[in-house]
Amino acid sequence: MVLGSFPFRASTERAWECIIEKQGYYAGEAAGGYFEYAVFSEKNYYQPDRNAPVLFHLRKKGNGEQLSMEHIWTTIPADGTPVRFDLLHGETTLPNGRSHEGRKSPDGQLEIAAVTNTEEYPPGIFDWHAKISVPDGGLVEHDQEFPFEAPEAGYQESVEFNMPSNAPGWKRDALKNYFIRFGDPPKYGRIHVELDGASQHVSLDYWVNPNGSRNLEPSDPKGSSPR
Repeated sequence: MVLGSFPFRASTERAWECIIEKQGYYAGEAAGGYFEYAVFSEKNYYQPDRNAPVLFHLRKKGNGEQLSMEHIWTTIPADGTPVRFDLLHGETTLPNGRSHEGRKSPDGQLEIAAVTNTEEYPPGIFDWHAKISVPDGGLVEHDQEFPFEAPEAGYQESVEFNMPSNAPGWKRDALKNYFIRFGDPPKYGRIHVELDGASQHVSLDYWVNPNGSRNLEPSDPKGSSPR
């Protein structure tokens, strides 16, 4: 839906930034831009064309739900011992935006195991391995900006990261986003996980709908991220 259009004329600035906002809508990456008019070599150099207008997109907010969500920053063993996290009994808000050790539990729905570097000053390249599992369900990787509806099918029980030192495209860390499903009847959620192969640190953000709905849009707009 086109909400409106507007021109800019006779600008004397070398560059300008535009950010579009509207009440009742999410402003994502396509809701603005930076436009360079003077330096041809700049990545954002822009030459106006009346026949090719710049389009900005906003996403209309839907009916959000009360989600179980939390930001966890913690450590796990470096020897591959799995650690489970309870995704249903986390806090909905964190005081002063601070993170903490999270909800480790032997009955947790999400499991993370890793063999990582233990040296205080790790070498430039080293071997490491990690595995993320949902033993009673599965994961689906995604790259959506607004991951508000979990898929109904296509889940796999676990994903692995194998990083031997001779691996093509070797990386020392992994940053991934997944939809998750677990339990019977199933519950749905999404996670953002950051694994550091150079240490035992794990950063985990999660959003789970405890009602069993695939709707993962938070009722509180500020709850799109628990950080």
